[in-house]
Amino acid sequence: MSSVTVLLSTYNGDAYLRELLDSLLNQTSVEVHIRVRDDGSTDHTRSILTTYAKKDNVKVAFGKNIGWRDSFMTLIKSVPNDDSSDYFAFADQDDIYQPDKLEAAITKLSAFPKTPALYHSNVTLADSEGRPLGDRYPRDYVPTTKLPQAFFDVTWLGTTMVFNRRLLTLVQQHVPVDNIVHDAYVINVAQFLGKVIYDPVPHMLYRRHNSAVTGFGGSGSARKIQSPSLMDRYRRYKKNPVTNPFSKRARELLVGYSQQLDPKQRNFLSAVANYQTNLGYRLRLLFDPRIRASSLRPTLQIRYRVLMNSL
Repeated sequence: MSSVTVLLSTYNGDAYLRELLDSLLNQTSVEVHIRVRDDGSTDHTRSILTTYAKKDNVKVAFGKNIGWRDSFMTLIKSVPNDDSSDYFAFADQDDIYQPDKLEAAITKLSAFPKTPALYHSNVTLADSEGRPLGDRYPRDYVPTTKLPQAFFDVTWLGTTMVFNRRLLTLVQQHVPVDNIVHDAYVINVAQFLGKVIYDPVPHMLYRRHNSAVTGFGGSGSARKIQSPSLMDRYRRYKKNPVTNPFSKRARELLVGYSQQLDPKQRNFLSAVANYQTNLGYRLRLLFDPRIRASSLRPTLQIRYRVLMNSL
């Protein structure tokens, strides 16, 4: 039986945390271990975690508040060399995992035992009460794995990600703790140096509510959550700002993996990382038709971010 270590950062999540933890502990056909880092909660989250920590397969660390991005990165760094798990996964504190969630991921990852590989999947959107609202993506949707489009596309959710030990070892070579989005960074490493696998079938309920830290919260239809208004996007940015996300990740990938990247990959990442101080790189990002996302709106957003020095 394969074993999975689930990495979970918590912060004031007492409303939904028990349901998440129970759904992780009730996974079928896998041996589950949970590593939790609490990011300075002030509600009943710590009390809940203390109760679950009595289980042999749940390890909890209580830390100061450093934000969910750095908290997850700290969790990645904290996995010891003697951790015996075959696979690793991210979890969010408010979602609900179907019993076959990890088993489905491992089935697909097992086809690539010698490659650093990452699995992610579609999800069933749910309201604050856990009532299903519909799939996030149509079942026939397949996100691109082609670079550079895949680097700019944000069509993945960290809470669905499961990855093998080879990818964890690769990521642990360079784990930035500098307000870098953990799941974006890990999937980028897999995109450039490994394999990314997408599952169109949902195996979890992705709960949306007004206090959600990532994504778009609230209740209502799946369409409202999938297609937020400009005001919704502005409110999310104000609540959860991140500056220069693509260029910061590109810079860290170059620092950590320059010798492992091929020349075309290095050149692309150098352009993204250094466009603010290099006119040639800036013009390339603005006018090279190959520098794009998979659809028009994110492609235009790339150009806008370059012009505004916020890529």
